[in-house]
Amino acid sequence: VVGHGFNLRGLPGDYSPASRFIRMFYLKQFSTRSAPPADETAAIEIVTGNIGEITHYAVIKIPQTQVFMFRSYASMQWKRIDLNKLSFEPSSRMHSMKGFQRITTPRLNMKLSIHAGVVGLCFRVAAVTCCTTVHVESGNNLTVIGRTMEFEAHLAGQSLSQMWTVNVHPRDEIVQRADGGFFKNLYGWVGIDLLNTTSEGMNEHGLTASAQTFRGSQYQSQEQGYKAVYSLNMVPWLLGNFKSVDEVVAALGDVRIVQGPESFEKLSPGSTHNHWTIVDKDGRRIILEYVKGLPQ
Repeated sequence: VVGHGFNLRGLPGDYSPASRFIRMFYLKQFSTRSAPPADETAAIEIVTGNIGEITHYAVIKIPQTQVFMFRSYASMQWKRIDLNKLSFEPSSRMHSMKGFQRITTPRLNMKLSIHAGVVGLCFRVAAVTCCTTVHVESGNNLTVIGRTMEFEAHLAGQSLSQMWTVNVHPRDEIVQRADGGFFKNLYGWVGIDLLNTTSEGMNEHGLTASAQTFRGSQYQSQEQGYKAVYSLNMVPWLLGNFKSVDEVVAALGDVRIVQGPESFEKLSPGSTHNHWTIVDKDGRRIILEYVKGLPQ
């Protein structure tokens, strides 16, 4: 664990990325006892502050109903997108989402479900120095996924919180490969984008993907005979080409995941070191990361 200047390094619950799990466990216990959440929109609380990072956006996704909800640091009103009502035809132009209606979703009977490798639920998240994803199983067999984005960086003097956009990506959109070729996506998706890449989203078949920073990532090398995917383009590749977690797992042996693009890493160091949470509408989920060049 690398200290962040809090003089608490090594103590359980210090303000380091690794200790967020301890803080969330205790916060969950206290918050759910004193004030149980009323519905799914209470699952995430954006915290403001000045400890180095802020929560740029928060997302709630329900793969089974293909509902995608989001709010930002600048606009705390939850906005709702129903992917069933969108057109992903190739002729559709990629466009940004603005002014979505207020959330009017039915109340869910939510209960905590801990899964291997998945963070426990915290309804009032304390300040943390990293992104976080949580999964909650509702009483009516729905998977509610909550995610927050924290990333400490400025690009050209502008805070990242001012640069995120929510976009509809149509089918047949082109994604650059690391080997110089291109992928033409089979499926459309809704994503939260920054500088022509997607960090969070859901596709028209209910597959969802979230990218979070993983400084310990060590990717593969390009290899003759294999298509290569940039680490920063993993979410577009996943959402544009697969319907299920099983399809993703089966395809990993046919490609090589390499770090990059280098130009983005130079612009924002650490931005290409990621791991990914992938969930489908059947509730199958994996956390994918690369250590010593091997998928874990």
